[in-house]
Amino acid sequence: MRRLRSNVSGISRWILPVTTLGVVAVGCGDDETTTGPTGPPPKVINVIVDTNRDGILDGDDEEFENEWTADHGASFLANVDDDDLNGVPDAEDEVVNGEFDSWDLAKIQIDPWPQVPEGTIGTLTIDDISMWHVRIHLLNNPEEPNVALWQWTPVAGSIGPCGSGGVPDCQQLPTVQVNTDQIKNGAVFGIEGVRHLGLTNSAGWSGTVQLSFSASNADGAPILTDANPVDGIDWAQTRVAPWLLFGNATVTNRVYSSSTDFPLVDGLTKALEAAEIEYWQIHDWGDWWTEDFFETGYSAIPANSDPAGENPEDSFFIHGMTVAIPRPWGRGDATDVNHPISWLRGHHQGSDAAAVMLYNMAWVGNSYDSYGNHDLIPPYVNGAEGYPLGRIIYGTSIRQETQAFYEAQLVQGPPLVVDTSWLAVGHVDEALSYVPAHTERGWKLLRSSPDLCRQMMLDWQSQGHGSKLMLEGKMGYVGNTYTNVEVSIDDLLADPDFATWNQSSQANVDGMVDLVVATTGLAPDEIVPMPLFYENVGGGAMLAFHPGTVNSLVVGDHMGVPETWGPDIDGVDGFKQDLIDRLGTPLNALGSTGEGMTLHFINNWAYHIAMGEVHCATNQEGFPALQAPWWEGLR
Repeated sequence: MRRLRSNVSGISRWILPVTTLGVVAVGCGDDETTTGPTGPPPKVINVIVDTNRDGILDGDDEEFENEWTADHGASFLANVDDDDLNGVPDAEDEVVNGEFDSWDLAKIQIDPWPQVPEGTIGTLTIDDISMWHVRIHLLNNPEEPNVALWQWTPVAGSIGPCGSGGVPDCQQLPTVQVNTDQIKNGAVFGIEGVRHLGLTNSAGWSGTVQLSFSASNADGAPILTDANPVDGIDWAQTRVAPWLLFGNATVTNRVYSSSTDFPLVDGLTKALEAAEIEYWQIHDWGDWWTEDFFETGYSAIPANSDPAGENPEDSFFIHGMTVAIPRPWGRGDATDVNHPISWLRGHHQGSDAAAVMLYNMAWVGNSYDSYGNHDLIPPYVNGAEGYPLGRIIYGTSIRQETQAFYEAQLVQGPPLVVDTSWLAVGHVDEALSYVPAHTERGWKLLRSSPDLCRQMMLDWQSQGHGSKLMLEGKMGYVGNTYTNVEVSIDDLLADPDFATWNQSSQANVDGMVDLVVATTGLAPDEIVPMPLFYENVGGGAMLAFHPGTVNSLVVGDHMGVPETWGPDIDGVDGFKQDLIDRLGTPLNALGSTGEGMTLHFINNWAYHIAMGEVHCATNQEGFPALQAPWWEGLR
């Protein structure tokens, strides 16, 4: 059947031509006519959402419109950014804040019914549970084709400043009526979420919104159609877009650091310049552990910039917003000014950028809730199980509300949980990381390896380098004493306690790696060991003895690696040369071309003696539009 283009109510749509007893209605300038028997004009009671995820509302969205699966189903954003820059998340406003905010609304179309009888009233309804979590706006001037001039009125769902956190305090309206003229021309609505799924105040909500549209005549009797012969109701579903975590495989465009340490900042600046990544130096926040005090992620939906064009598929794009999550506690006094959300609200939140609190109460939790303990395994397929957008991995004892939020997003979970309780800081990034590789999988696992480090030391010792010093001339802490921490290869290898510590550390890292391997199906040659010794800093808690190079910043084919301060082996730093050979050459087929990563060694000694490394001092973020469609990651 030939399809005709229609640009009704400012939203371009494909509609099927009407056929009644052999009569074909034609348009778009066609002069052809067909004669034959005629019947009464069709009754059109139809609600359309973007079921096929192409960013266009059209006849192709009719099939499966009342289902939501991995293959089809419409979605909408939790509208928690701040497009008008007034310091209030848009979900807490009662208005649509101009053109940018209009893009944050997923459109709902009431199909035009040109021959609708006068006095007909239509009713759009949302299910009772969802009305607490969404807001629906009516487009007041659908004849205006310029989205920048669109005017909206909130008409259903949660009306009023509902808040993206805490208990909502607003009016809930499950229905909105449309008049005869609106049915004739096709009313347009926009839907936004007032919060993400998985927050405490979204308990009981599946994230799916059930929509229905019906019409009644001037006497109030329901109008039945051939498509809806029983009750006259047309049904459709849409679902709130999930939050997705960024990770090492993310297409990164920005790296943050709140460091005040000049050597690190200088090295990081040069590395990101070479990688052509924007560097955002945070000057006004006292916590220099940038990876830890907030997490970066995003939400997105399908969109189309030119649905009325000749080739609308060419104007498809992914529209969304970055959504940062603050840690539940900050450093300093337990006041709002020292809480991470205060920095995010003032500096991260804006147009297409948001900050959302997961926790129920501020100033709770511990180091496990810092985001160095939360990471993302890159995309993988293992047998029948696949995670096209990666899988969240986290360590010991994170807060329950964070766990619940991750699990509710569906796409990158359920998360994989590994034991980090043996580590002094307790973070996943102290032992595991990921780098791109020119392989079928596209990435490899970096893991810390005390066994490898010991073997390298034994080899150097056998070559006559036993007197060479690690950490030569460096000052650090032994207990609470700030002192010279240099040590010879011979002395390290002769220390029985040191050997015991690293045997247990090797076993603990092995346990973490075994879980990742069982989950992902990694082969032995997809795991790259990184030489690292750990030391017991009290009570069996282990900490990197020398800079932990697994704890690096990875952006594309570039790595910001901690300066190693290894022993001088034949005129070169033995650890540094090993990493250049291991990571920066074709040996392990790393990098997008397999020729190796570009390594940037960064002096992070101040961080190392404070119990962290380069990765802990940075945080990376990407544009939603650059990421793979999340709806392709549903299982």
